[in-house]
Amino acid sequence: MHPDFLSPKNPKTLIIYGVSKPPSTFEKEWMREENHTQERLRTNIVSLSPSSPSLRLNSKGWINISTQTLSEQKSTDDLFENCKSRLLQNIDKFSISLNKFVSVYMDLILKLIEKNKLEIKKEIPEKEVYTYKDFIFSAYLPLLNSRILLPPSYHRRNAETPYFAHLDIVFWIDEELVCVNIGSKTSGIKSRRKAIEFLTTNYPKIRMINIDAQELTLDKFPITKFPTSFGKFWKTISTPMGPDARDFIIL
Repeated sequence: MHPDFLSPKNPKTLIIYGVSKPPSTFEKEWMREENHTQERLRTNIVSLSPSSPSLRLNSKGWINISTQTLSEQKSTDDLFENCKSRLLQNIDKFSISLNKFVSVYMDLILKLIEKNKLEIKKEIPEKEVYTYKDFIFSAYLPLLNSRILLPPSYHRRNAETPYFAHLDIVFWIDEELVCVNIGSKTSGIKSRRKAIEFLTTNYPKIRMINIDAQELTLDKFPITKFPTSFGKFWKTISTPMGPDARDFIIL
C-alpha cells in the first residue's frame, strides 16, 4: 500500500520535490515509509504525519551539509547563501518562476530578520553565543516543484497506480499544508487540475495560494496570503539551529 493522507489509522503525506524525476524512481523509498511512524525528510522526498513539526531551513535531511562545508563557511551570511544555492540546485535552471521565487523568498527572509532584529534581540539571554541573525534558518523550507501522492480513493478503479497533485511550491507550517502556484493554472492540463481539486477538497488542513508572476518582487510579495507565522518564523523558537539542525555552539 502507498502512504495515504486519508488513512484513519496511519495518515501519511508523501511529497516528492525538486528536479523532476519519474515517480517510480522513489517507489522503493515511499513503500518503506509506511513502516515508519515518524516524519522523514530527505533530499527529494518527505513523509509527513499530521503532527509533524514545521519544515524549516534548519530541518535535518534536505541539505545534508558536510562538516567540511561548514568549516569553510565564515559567517551566518555564508551559511544562508549556501542554503540558497542548494535550493536553486534542486530545480530546473530553466524554471524562471521557481528561480525567481527562491531569490525573492530568501531576500524576504533577510529583510524580515533585519526589520525585527530589536524584537528578536530582546528574547536572547545574555552571554549566549548566537545572535539575532542566526534565527534566519528558522524560516520555512520551500519544497519546490512538489508532487503530492494522492490516496487510493482518488482513482478507485486503478488504486494501485500512484497519482500525484503537482504544485509549484509547498510549505509545511504548523501542521498545515501550504500550497503555492505561480501564475494562472486554469488553462493547464485537465488531469493536473483534477488532481489539485481533489487535494484541495479532501486534504484535512490545507491552504491554496496563487501568486501572480508580477508579485515575485521584494516589494510586492503577497505575504498576507500566507499564515501569520510565515512572516514571524522566529516567534516560537527559543534556541536557533544552523542548517541540517546543527547547533551554533558546535559551529
